[in-house]
Amino acid sequence: MIGRDGSATILDRVEALLDQTRQGGRPVPEREWRQLIEAADPETAEMIGLMAVEVGQRALAEQPLRRAAEGGMTQAAVVLVAIMNDDGRSEEAERLARELAASGNPTDQLALANLLASHQRFDEAAEVGRQLAETGEVAGVEFYLSMLDRAGRSETADKWLSEQAREGSFVAAVHLAARLGRAGSGPVPPTDGLAALVAGEFDADAVRDFRVAVAGFLVGAERFDEAAALLWEAAESGERWAVLEMGRLERDRGDLDRAVEWLDPAVAAGDGEALVVLASLRRGQGDEAEAARLVRIAAEAGHLVAQFNLATYLQGEDRDEEALDWFRAAADSGDEEAAEHAGILLFEAERLADALPYLERAADAVRPRALWALVLICAELHDLPRGAKWLRRAIEADHAGISLIEAL
Repeated sequence: MIGRDGSATILDRVEALLDQTRQGGRPVPEREWRQLIEAADPETAEMIGLMAVEVGQRALAEQPLRRAAEGGMTQAAVVLVAIMNDDGRSEEAERLARELAASGNPTDQLALANLLASHQRFDEAAEVGRQLAETGEVAGVEFYLSMLDRAGRSETADKWLSEQAREGSFVAAVHLAARLGRAGSGPVPPTDGLAALVAGEFDADAVRDFRVAVAGFLVGAERFDEAAALLWEAAESGERWAVLEMGRLERDRGDLDRAVEWLDPAVAAGDGEALVVLASLRRGQGDEAEAARLVRIAAEAGHLVAQFNLATYLQGEDRDEEALDWFRAAADSGDEEAAEHAGILLFEAERLADALPYLERAADAVRPRALWALVLICAELHDLPRGAKWLRRAIEADHAGISLIEAL
């Protein structure tokens, strides 16, 4: 019997057994596997289960995951629910999912809602989603709205959002503005009093964000004059954010000369974001060379979005080494998406050691491609404990857990 005080030793042995199974097809000795699990504490048992899932040994994963779940390890339970559901044991999966959701953890509640929806039980899924949405959880709001829309109950969704917005939910206010703006069905929040409500309930930054969001929805519905009315006063007074939004609005309206008028003073002052907006305008005119020139000016001045956009442009031109330099520059300035792109490029070039720090930084920000690339790299390097760590993070990012198990 293995002692209970050496989780590292246990994981080393688990890794060796899984490696021999994967490489030579030799089955894991049942008795030794059981002893390893019995010797593990709940956290180590979760790691064992995730390591088994990582290499496709789901049958071996269930026993340690169950032990971990019984010891209170939430992610082990989520994966166990997914395995049970995928194996056709839906009643057992639902029972465990409901036990988890009862704890009030948002991830577990959303996992239950997704599980119910996967079995076409949309009314029950919507009710779980509503309870989560009323806590202000953004993912819960989006899930609940999707269930109501699926059932053809859009009016119920709008009414619920109105009630939540009037109780002070900024998330609900923005969602309501989006829905009314997309529908083009009469007055949007700025003219029916909701904007005034937001102005009264939230600080200046929130009001600005609300106006930008609503203007964006109106532009998407080609209601340009209404969008401009929201921005005009602030833009005329020289507020930078409003000037830039007016430039974007006129660009999208198709009045390019007017867009340039709004943007030119900021461009002349070297404003990186104005340069990026003007570059998008030139790109829309088909002048890729001028767009790239403008973006490069902004990128060399340290503008994050410009650095990312320049890298994307260069990658599209199959200039991957140059693209990598700019993705790295943006990543080094704190852009997690750029770190993900840099890591993926290095991963594809089989520069695994160089890729790891960028992917780990992106994975810490829950960038999904980075998480999966790390799982694959760790499997390639036979570093299953490290891979299990990132697999756990991937599970946390995959609320339902089901797509994760299917992918593996």
